Amino acid sequence: ALMLGGAIGAICLWQNWDPHFNSWYLLLLFIFLIGIELAFTRLDRSWLSWKILVVPCAAILGSCLAALGCHYFLHDLSLKETFALSQGYGWYSMSGILLTQLHSS
Repeated sequence: ALMLGGAIGAICLWQNWDPHFNSWYLLLLFIFLIGIELAFTRLDRSWLSWKILVVPCAAILGSCLAALGCHYFLHDLSLKETFALSQGYGWYSMSGILLTQLHSS
């Protein structure tokens, strides 16, 4: 897939084509496919453990701490903007696109 994408990109540059690629639809497709995969995942009693919550809680806490640390160095962004950028929770490619569309690049 990487080589195919590189080849298509090289052909587009060689032919001076501008394909107007929008990654938003590709991300929606990936979310749809992940939803299909989760629909066929068997949930058993092991999912009812409190230990399962450690990973998302650590991601939330880590993202918040990283936002506070980055805000100290990024003087041109408000704390609210820094937190908005950091709260992707593993979907950082999608949150960047959303924030660009909702706020600014």
